[in-house]
Amino acid sequence: MLKSITKNSLIYYVSTILTKGISFFLLPLYISLLSPGNYGSLELMSIISTIVIIVFSLQINQGVARYYNELENQKQMQVYTSSVALFSLISFGLFTVVAFVFLHQIASYINLNESDTVFAIVSVFLNALFYLSQNQLSWKIKPVQEMISSLAYNLFTIGFTIYFLVVKKEGIAGIFIAQSIGASVGILIAFANTKSDFGFYFSKEVLKKLLFFSIPLIPGALAIFVYMLTDRICIKEMLGLDELGIYSVGNKIATILSFAGIGISSALSPLIFKHYKEAETPDKIALLFRIFSTFSFILLAFISFYAESIIRIMTNELYLDAVLIIPFLLYAIFLNSLTLFFHGLLFANKTMKISLIAISAGVLNLILNIIFIPEFGIIAAAAATLVSFGLNFILLFKFSQKEYPIKVSLLPLTIVTLFFFSTLFLMYYFDFGQVGKTLVFSMCSIIAVSLILKKDDYRYVKQKLKAIRGNYDTESK
Repeated sequence: MLKSITKNSLIYYVSTILTKGISFFLLPLYISLLSPGNYGSLELMSIISTIVIIVFSLQINQGVARYYNELENQKQMQVYTSSVALFSLISFGLFTVVAFVFLHQIASYINLNESDTVFAIVSVFLNALFYLSQNQLSWKIKPVQEMISSLAYNLFTIGFTIYFLVVKKEGIAGIFIAQSIGASVGILIAFANTKSDFGFYFSKEVLKKLLFFSIPLIPGALAIFVYMLTDRICIKEMLGLDELGIYSVGNKIATILSFAGIGISSALSPLIFKHYKEAETPDKIALLFRIFSTFSFILLAFISFYAESIIRIMTNELYLDAVLIIPFLLYAIFLNSLTLFFHGLLFANKTMKISLIAISAGVLNLILNIIFIPEFGIIAAAAATLVSFGLNFILLFKFSQKEYPIKVSLLPLTIVTLFFFSTLFLMYYFDFGQVGKTLVFSMCSIIAVSLILKKDDYRYVKQKLKAIRGNYDTESK
C-alpha cells in the first residue's frame, strides 16, 4: 500500500503543481483587472458552486467511494456508475432550472448583471459535473488520467481567461466562460478514460443503497461548508465586498498549503478504503501522518513568516491587510488536511456522527463570526475559522480512534504549534527583519522535524529518496 501511495502521491503532486500552481499565478491578473469588489463577487460565486455540489449531489460520491472497491465485475461497475451519472445529470439540471427562475435575485446578491450571472450559473453546472468525473477517475485509481484531465481543465481555463479578460475585455463574464470551456474539456477527457464503466443501466436499488449511506452526510457536508465559508458570507454582509476581496486574497495565498495535501489525499483515500482491513494498514497510516504533518507544517511556517513579501509580489498595497489573517487560515487548512488520515467513523458506517461533529464546528464558527467580526474585522473571521477547524479535527480524531485506532500522538504537534504562534505573535510586535524571520523559520522547522518524526520515519524517507534518485539515474542512462 505504501508503495502505491508514494507513487500515486508523486503523480498527484506533479498534477497539482502543473494545474493549481499555474492557476494560482492568475491572481495578479485578477487583481490588476478586477476591483476588490468584483473579486469579492467572484468569491461569492465560488461559494455558491460549493453549495450546489454539496446539496444537489446528495453526497452520492461518498457512497460510491465506500462501495466501489467491493464491486465484483464490470457489469456491477456499469450499473453503479451509470445510475450515479443519470442521477447527477437530473439533479444538477434541476439546480440550473431553479437558478434561472431566481436569476434576478441571484444577480442582485452577488452584485452582477443578469447576463453575467447566466454565464456564472452555466459554469457552476459544468464544474459540478467535472468534479464528479474526477471522482470517478480517483476511485478507479487512475492518477495519470486524472492528472491529464485536470491539467486540460486548467490550461483551457487559464488560456481562455487571459483571452477573454485581456484581449476581449469581457470582464468577470469572461472568467465564467473560460471556466465553462475548461470544465467541458476536462469532462470529455475523463469520460474517454472511464467510458467502459458506463452503460444503459439504471438501478433504483443501487441508488437507494448509495443514498442511504450518503444522505446522512449532507448535514455534515453543509456544516463543513458553513464553517469553511461562513467567514466570507459574514464579511460580505457585515463589512462589504471590498473587505471580502481582501480576505479572499489572503485565503487564496493560504491555499498554497493545500497543494501539499492534494497529492497525498488524492492517493490516500482510495487506497485506505481498499486496504483498511489489512493488519499492517494502521501502522502505515501513522507513518504517513507523521511525515505529512511534519513537511506540511514546515511549508505552513514558511508562508506565514514571508506572507508580506508574497502579497507584495502577487498583489498590491490594497491587499496588505491580508498579512494578519494568512497564518490563521493556513493552520485551519493544515488541520483540515490531517482529517484525511482518520476514517474510523466511515469504516464503521457512522456517517451521522460525522455530520454532528461538523454541525457543532459550523455552529461555533457562525457564532464567533457574528460576535467578533463587527468589532475586530477580518482577523476575527480568520481566527474563528481556525477555532472551528480545530474543534472538528479534535472530535474526528477522538471518535475515529475508537473505531479504527492509529498509533499517533498529538502532543508533539501541540508543542510545535505553541512555539509557532508564540514566535509569530512576537514577530508582529517587533521587527525581526529578513534575517530574523529566516532564523525563526529554521528553528520552527528543526523543532517540527525533531519532535514529530521517529527514527523509522527518517529511514523510510531516505529509502524513498534513494529509490527516486536511482530511477532518475537509470532513465538518464
